[in-house]
Amino acid sequence: MDEIAPGSLAIGLPTLGDFNGDQLPDIATNRNDGSGSSYTYWRENLGQMEFDTNQQYVGATYTCQDMHTVDLDQDGDVDILQSTSNCYTVFLNDGDGFQTCFMDGSASGIRRVGSGDFDGDGDPDILVQSWSSTIGFTWRGINGFPCSASYHPIGWQTGSVKGMSVLDMDQDGSVDVVAATASAGIGWMRNVAGDGSVFEQVLLGDSTIGYSLFDCLDLDGDQDPDLLLWDSTSGNILWMENLASDASTWLEHILVEGCTELKYMDAADMDGDGDLDVLYGESLYHQTFWLENEAITAAAERPSRPTGTALLTCWPNPFNGTCRIELQWTRPATPRFRVFNLLGKQLAEITVQRQDGGTWLADFDATAFPSGVYLVLAGEAGNWQTTRLVHTK
Repeated sequence: MDEIAPGSLAIGLPTLGDFNGDQLPDIATNRNDGSGSSYTYWRENLGQMEFDTNQQYVGATYTCQDMHTVDLDQDGDVDILQSTSNCYTVFLNDGDGFQTCFMDGSASGIRRVGSGDFDGDGDPDILVQSWSSTIGFTWRGINGFPCSASYHPIGWQTGSVKGMSVLDMDQDGSVDVVAATASAGIGWMRNVAGDGSVFEQVLLGDSTIGYSLFDCLDLDGDQDPDLLLWDSTSGNILWMENLASDASTWLEHILVEGCTELKYMDAADMDGDGDLDVLYGESLYHQTFWLENEAITAAAERPSRPTGTALLTCWPNPFNGTCRIELQWTRPATPRFRVFNLLGKQLAEITVQRQDGGTWLADFDATAFPSGVYLVLAGEAGNWQTTRLVHTK
């Protein structure tokens, strides 16, 4: 994990997009000035995990609620779509800067925005989620720029929506909507007609659990969409692995524990190694981190790979000097124990002998390291458990 955006630059709603066409993910951020205006900037990814410290101005609008990147006008350049309290706005990227195109603001209380080809006509449509008197979703077909749109209700009403994604979840050739709520689990709205005219609601997982951040993407490289979630109650960042092409079977993994002050989360190939990594930021440490993806396993190997039940503990915790790390795992393994500081620097790596299951122990000597919070990863590629250590001197 590496720090990307320290300091006092604009850091609200960080969103990834290749704004200059160099095949590297840049970062767009937003700053609200407290009086109802929002200012959007982007910073260039220079490669090798270095970002330009100078912000490039995109544009201004009303108080920004959500930000999404997509090539709406299909000119080959990534544009920025935003929602505000009373409208949604497009910043069109012409390859040499941005121009502002204000969209219709007739749907008041817009909270979230996205995009997808809901009617199958080959061009991107806009998805809008409202939080006014009726919580619901609407997709809008774009009829050209300057902006005009036709409106098509999806019809699902629920509690507070904390995140949404547009994708073909069941791989039937039509674009669906998946949304996470604060108290009613995850809703999957299947585009059953294929043209955006009829949607069917399906609940994924426990309908009583609420989530505060959310994304859909293929984290394990098996060609079907998984769920990346943050449970604000436990503070855990979760990967719900999709085990079936029709999205009927799921397996939950904990990626990071105890992130009680998480403010945003995203995924991209940050190190250029061909798999998706997880980008997240915590206000507790005023830092942005990325979690390297070591979970890629060939789909053909998965049926024979036992997952087992794992429990990772450290004691004493907090500790002074030396701490014992204990991994209990009901599967054959040769696990590794890895300790990092919060800047992503690996401090120790311990490999223990293979056994058919049970308890593995490793001692971490921190006498040469300063006081602070450390991150522990234990397990094997594709099956990592994480926890935190607090070192005091």
